Amino acid sequence: MERNCLKLAAMVLILGICAGCEKKTIDLVTPDLSNFTFEGGRWTYQDGVVARTGEGNLHDLWINGEYGDFVLELEYKIAPKSNSGVYIRCTDKADWMNTALEVQIHETGDGTVHGQCGGVYDCLSPNFIDVARLQATGDDGATKDLPLTLNKEHKLDDSTTVKIIKMYRNYQTIERQGKVMPYEGSDTGWNPALYISAVIDGTEEKVLLERDKPVKTETGNCTLNFYSEKRIAEKDVQTPADQWHSMKIRVKGGIIAVWSNGKQVLNMNLDDWTEAGWNPQGTRNRYSVALKDMPRRGFIGLQDHGLPVWFRNIRLTPLD
Repeated sequence: MERNCLKLAAMVLILGICAGCEKKTIDLVTPDLSNFTFEGGRWTYQDGVVARTGEGNLHDLWINGEYGDFVLELEYKIAPKSNSGVYIRCTDKADWMNTALEVQIHETGDGTVHGQCGGVYDCLSPNFIDVARLQATGDDGATKDLPLTLNKEHKLDDSTTVKIIKMYRNYQTIERQGKVMPYEGSDTGWNPALYISAVIDGTEEKVLLERDKPVKTETGNCTLNFYSEKRIAEKDVQTPADQWHSMKIRVKGGIIAVWSNGKQVLNMNLDDWTEAGWNPQGTRNRYSVALKDMPRRGFIGLQDHGLPVWFRNIRLTPLD
């Protein structure tokens, strides 16, 4: 009996601990704006809406407390030509320019390289993607796009099959004892390549495909080409002025994901930002330290850019 009581007590304790670990979503907008810190009289509450009104000095709206991992959901409306943003993990409110990342809020973008709505300002545009495909041309002269899938055979014609046996993100080589040895370089580089097995009339040939350098097999009439580039697919996330729009930001470890009006527009891994002042896609940024080394805890703020902006349904779910 005593043993059963001890087991029951342990189960109650475990359940209590688990209940205390549940992620709790906080509705931040209240009539007294007590969940925020700001200076001056620029921010007001009316009918569930927090508004930046009037003219004068800029005073950003800061959520009370510091956060590392979280989900922030909100709705916003901006005036024509207005501008705002969400500061993430800011460590110095007086110097947010250099100590915080900013998710841009805008009608489309402000004309800078990475100033589009939904992007991380100065660092990454929305929908910045890697475009890559494997092309194969067989005996019949027809060119096919093949999926980038490891160890999956693709039949080009009756006598030819092709499969990828290794994919490199940063292909490098080193010479040892007269032999050239390939290897996967560090994550700081970008030199993608594919190692391909082509079987033609029963004979296998292995070829290395570097970016946009077509290779013709020695046996048969098969030409392979690996096409790869980094580009911005859709630079502007359209969020017209004088309309309500939703935004969701999920920050977890080194990953920042952004949704605009229900569609994911950005996925960013801070660990890819290994060099101060530079973005991995080759553009400059303003930061004096590599983004991967920036603190992963700090303040969350809503930017006052001097023109009217309205927020409602601001909900925060701490994940840590």
